[in-house]
Amino acid sequence: MIFAPERHPKITAMMSTSHLNATIADAEARIAAGERSAAPYLQRGSALVGLGRYADALVDFDFAAIIDSGNGSVRVARAEVLLQLDRVSAAMDDLDAALEIEPNQAAGWLLRGVAKLRNGDWPASESDCTRAITLGSDDFVVWKTRGRARHQLGDIAASVDDYDRAIESRPDDVECLYWRGLSRRDLGDHARAIADFTRAIDMDPLFSQAYVSRGKSRSALGDMAAARADWTMAAQLLHHSH
Repeated sequence: MIFAPERHPKITAMMSTSHLNATIADAEARIAAGERSAAPYLQRGSALVGLGRYADALVDFDFAAIIDSGNGSVRVARAEVLLQLDRVSAAMDDLDAALEIEPNQAAGWLLRGVAKLRNGDWPASESDCTRAITLGSDDFVVWKTRGRARHQLGDIAASVDDYDRAIESRPDDVECLYWRGLSRRDLGDHARAIADFTRAIDMDPLFSQAYVSRGKSRSALGDMAAARADWTMAAQLLHHSH
């Protein structure tokens, strides 16, 4: 389970709807007044991202990129939207170009790490996320993404460390709890794996795979009755989802 587009935590800072709408209105006034720079399109596009209007934001970022093709920040902003729209290859092209222009932009390395993860390129994802961290990124997403890449690469203990950092900043992220549970299970730490799976289930009771995984850890500890109960629940959830 690689991050689904709708579960990507946005790099864009969260603002109130009223603030976002006011930001859009201000940008539109600048455009109507004849401002020819990329700035108002970037401003409006960023606000539209905050409202979840990714297709509309992409139009603005396209305009901004045409006006200022050498602006790495515009390309990073557009890449974020392209990832939300599951257009990974196009996002990668923007991020490659952005990092050629501004190689010390941590957000670009982070987003490219996410894109590489989505493409299944675990070594490149780990490398890009590490570069983002070296450049000062302490974003929840960077730890979650590198943890996932490290898990796939078999560096299980290091993946747990990364998930720990991610969960410190966002303790209610269901995916991160689930993946840390898998890493702990792979290390044979079934008791703490069960705790992670249980927290994930508490937050998302329809998360069938978490029941399956918790059942495996319970089975490994000899609690077959509880394991069977988890597997039965998982089967019921999967049946009702089809």
